[in-house]
Amino acid sequence: PLIEIAPYVKAFCEVKDNVCDLDCANAGAVDIDCKSEDPDKELVAFYKFEKNLLDAMNGNNGSGNGLTYVKKGRRFALHFNNIADFFAADISSHNLDKSDFSIKGVVRTRDATGNILNNINGENQVSVSLVKGRLIASFTDGTTTSRIRGKKINDAKWHNFLLSIDRDGKMKLKVDKESIIESDISQFKENSISGDFLLGAKIIGQGDFAGDIDYLKIWNYAVI
Repeated sequence: PLIEIAPYVKAFCEVKDNVCDLDCANAGAVDIDCKSEDPDKELVAFYKFEKNLLDAMNGNNGSGNGLTYVKKGRRFALHFNNIADFFAADISSHNLDKSDFSIKGVVRTRDATGNILNNINGENQVSVSLVKGRLIASFTDGTTTSRIRGKKINDAKWHNFLLSIDRDGKMKLKVDKESIIESDISQFKENSISGDFLLGAKIIGQGDFAGDIDYLKIWNYAVI
């Protein structure tokens, strides 16, 4: 069934396999698991980490090493121990290389540094990391870097982050209920982002994040 969330947002939320969070409308912007009126714009991957690395949307299952799970209420979250842990999600089938995309995750940590998410594809890189406890999002081509500084999250509490990439204009970051922060990335319009999205490490086999990630969602458009 389709549920209309808000009349001023031309989007619908599909109740299917607990994918829908019922928070499609956020200050008039399409958010979380909304379906755009454009059928080509959609949530393309959803990793729940319920004691597995399966993709609930398209079967594009991930892989990993040294991972364990921790309880989060009645569900589970992926645990990283800052050694050689990593989770890899192949995004090649989603055609995100030069397209807009968005990523949402829920993270908990006490550490001040570490790589939460990045893609591995030569010099072009999108990443979400911890620097002095603060959540940092960046887009780089190896020479020029566009960076957003979010709030501190190393308090052992759960925090939501939503990173939105509009290749013609802005990279936007929203952490919890904080205001959206943005940075211009129009200079990276033709820079290809492909390969895997990697959680918990910058390089496979070199884990440097200690904490937990509840889930990971990927859209093939800029949701904010």
